[in-house]
Amino acid sequence: PTKENIEYDDGLVSEKIITWNKTVETNSAGTFIYTASYTENGITVKAQLTLTVLKTLNRMYFDESKINVFYNDYFVLPTKAFIEYSDNSTSEVVVTWDRIIDTSIKREVLYKASYTENGTTITANLIINVLLKPISLTINKETIIINNEAIFNPNDLIFTVKYNDESEINKNYSDVTVDKEINLNLE
Repeated sequence: PTKENIEYDDGLVSEKIITWNKTVETNSAGTFIYTASYTENGITVKAQLTLTVLKTLNRMYFDESKINVFYNDYFVLPTKAFIEYSDNSTSEVVVTWDRIIDTSIKREVLYKASYTENGTTITANLIINVLLKPISLTINKETIIINNEAIFNPNDLIFTVKYNDESEINKNYSDVTVDKEINLNLE
């Protein structure tokens, strides 16, 4: 403030212009002491003001912004996140989530975490992608006999992938990784 009430010996109170020993600085967090002074008729009176500047929350984040989990697997949302403050310091904090995770549905879901400090709430999002887990692979032909007149085309093979939700999907030869090369030049 640039004006303060000054009390005289006789009990009279009058608003006067005061001067401060330094300019208020709010860019740095901490506790600062400021001295106000007023001079009249060669007499100076002083008062001190203690100002506490709190660092503000800039952002909250997780190590990863998207996590893949498998259908019906047990998964717990992270209990902690990182906070970046206005002074560029960081801290690990305990967060609250907007809902409980559900891995019983194959989908991508946005979860929101929140943290409150000194009356200010900050949030961060985390995407959880629930994926089906492949549990088996079968080929439509277990044995293939090739003679020197036959033409073998690996693209005729159909690979069936079964997932942990009991669903199945067919894949082509180009969709799978085969650990051995098929050599048709053997005699």
